[in-house]
Amino acid sequence: MSAPRFPRCCSCAVVYRAIVAVFAITLTSATLAQNNDARQNAEPAAIQGRLVRIPSPISSTIVERAIRQAKSFESRVAQEGGRAVIVFEIEPGPASFGAARDLAQAITELSAQTVAYIPKDGKGNPQKLTGHAVLVALACEQIAMSKEAQLGEAGLDDNVIAASKLATYEEIANARRNVPAAIAQGMLDPALQIWEIETVTGRKYATAEQAEQIENEEEAIRAESPTIQRGEYGLFTGDVGFQAGFVQHLVEDRNGLAMALSLPVMAMEEDISLASGLRAVKVTLEEPLTPRFIGQVERSIQRAIDEKDANLIILIVNSSGGAPDASKTLANYIAKLPTNERRTVAFVRRQAKGDAAFIAMACNHLLMAPDAKLGGEIPGLSSEELRIKLEELKGISRATGRPHSVMAAMIDGSVTVYEYQHQLDGRLAAFGVSDWAALPNPDVWRQGNPITEDNLPLVLDAENAYRLGIATELVGSFPELRALYGLDTEPESIQPTWLDTLVSALTQEGVMWALLLIGGSAFFIEMQSPGTGIGGFVACICFLLFFWGNYLDGTAGWLEVLLFVAGLIFLLLEVFVIPGVGIFGVGGGILIVASLVMAMQSIKGDFTDGAQLDELTRSLFIVASAGVGTVTVFALVRRYLPKSSRFGSLVLNPPEADTQVQQERESVAVYSHLVGETGTAATSLRPSGKVLIQGQMYDVVTDGVAVEKGDEIVIAKVQGSRIVVRPVRNA
Repeated sequence: MSAPRFPRCCSCAVVYRAIVAVFAITLTSATLAQNNDARQNAEPAAIQGRLVRIPSPISSTIVERAIRQAKSFESRVAQEGGRAVIVFEIEPGPASFGAARDLAQAITELSAQTVAYIPKDGKGNPQKLTGHAVLVALACEQIAMSKEAQLGEAGLDDNVIAASKLATYEEIANARRNVPAAIAQGMLDPALQIWEIETVTGRKYATAEQAEQIENEEEAIRAESPTIQRGEYGLFTGDVGFQAGFVQHLVEDRNGLAMALSLPVMAMEEDISLASGLRAVKVTLEEPLTPRFIGQVERSIQRAIDEKDANLIILIVNSSGGAPDASKTLANYIAKLPTNERRTVAFVRRQAKGDAAFIAMACNHLLMAPDAKLGGEIPGLSSEELRIKLEELKGISRATGRPHSVMAAMIDGSVTVYEYQHQLDGRLAAFGVSDWAALPNPDVWRQGNPITEDNLPLVLDAENAYRLGIATELVGSFPELRALYGLDTEPESIQPTWLDTLVSALTQEGVMWALLLIGGSAFFIEMQSPGTGIGGFVACICFLLFFWGNYLDGTAGWLEVLLFVAGLIFLLLEVFVIPGVGIFGVGGGILIVASLVMAMQSIKGDFTDGAQLDELTRSLFIVASAGVGTVTVFALVRRYLPKSSRFGSLVLNPPEADTQVQQERESVAVYSHLVGETGTAATSLRPSGKVLIQGQMYDVVTDGVAVEKGDEIVIAKVQGSRIVVRPVRNA
């Protein structure tokens, strides 16, 4: 299309140009308005956040993993049309300059919004980020830390500050323009003096030489004292950095950071799927809960971890409980699974009441349907049982970080829980007074109204649980849960197998008692009539079932089996090889009892609370009562079974009184003449061995005094076929 031709008349041309201009302006305005309307009507890009941990020390392996996770998340969000926020949680500690430089440069190349976060330590105390790990923080667009945390002293581990390192710090700082380059260099090189200068264009930071040049070129006012003194490394607390403008967020923990970035709390967790993908499984906990079913669930979860390397375990909970002890065991197991390797999620569909709430609150994430309820008393508990349960909850609270008072209030109406508000970021939480006082910075929390009612267990609806930070998210259905975790397919449902049912049966207290009773009785019957084999066979089967069931239940291992076998060998030595000594019999018995008790213990070696002591007491009672039962059965068998026409051949009949007297007389007649005779120890007697008397060798034992080979001995007494000697020196 050719360009329009203007009229030749000047006045006409002016009019024509005016008409064209008005038309163009009108058309442009309409187009701009249309574009603005389109932009306003368009939905804003969804913001998605993810945390990437940078553990110490920073190595090439850590760098590769962190960048792989960051780029994978950035790419995934971009494909979904969203905007990515990546939080790099930097653990204070040593870092090589090369690894820190590579990671920092890679971070500056990301298109996602990047935030450096300096976490508190495991006890909730502020930390100091020093060394070249500082370079990683400088590479991020924003920095988040607590008011008391510190950042700086980057060159603390370097004897000589090379010009290339100074250039790298300047390059990284200029790439983000968050921390001034002069401040970054002042953190690295103590030879520099850094000044704050107010100019017409704003506040600047410069070295002493740069400050003089600025003052010569423009109007500038230098601060009265340098920001970083010469001879010192630059080191800034969070509140000082915030005032200076290069720390954007003062936060106490990940939850506070999530709120500051307008992200869900879940975004402040490391995404285990970025490294190797999610392998999800699910299990349903419907009421009523029973100890056997809970045990099957725990074994099913462990099998999914061992065989399928499951790293997302979803528990669908809809139960009012029913098995407090078993639920506590499962909750402890779930709470102690390593969160850096796998994630546990509880989805409360309608209710998680009583001990079912233990299980739900032990998971990393607690999701609730909008009409779901959480909490409520456990019926039928005595005051002592309630005290024990409250003590048991402390272990789950420590492992999960959830307030102990909230879990305690759900089963004990006497516990009072208040609503608290964080004065820095405004988020809400629920604490008892003791939990609040134990916080690292309790003063930043302002107490509100109690959320518990007098003498009534705490029951939270989904909305309040989410508002107070107890529930992680609210989801209406399982498909919503799948969408929340990005699961394209339905997770595999793990169900108890026939093996789980068998193991649960074998580990019931009554069954274990019966196995020990039958096995012990059969063993003693075999010892009484060796060679028949029936007693030994039955004993082996019973003890094999006992240890096999507890091994699959996770309470017994090879140590318990070895202790049992060793104790059995010592008993056999006492009976057949060196009778009458006693040490092997007593030691063997102790080893057998210890192995049986240990095989039933889920917690080894630490008996600091009521639950563990109760478990130990139950195990001791089972073994002791089975031992008493074994002795009783053995006595009855010796008394009545030999007289049975059908089974009398299985047990040796004890000798008649006349026969026994005759045997003793014959035995005494053989050795009684030796009393008072002297001889020489042919072997060391400790306490048994051989002696030479009148040119003949005899098997003897001492009366408790050790005798060396070659020492002279005297026959002290004869008891049947047992010859007792003592050294001549003690005669």
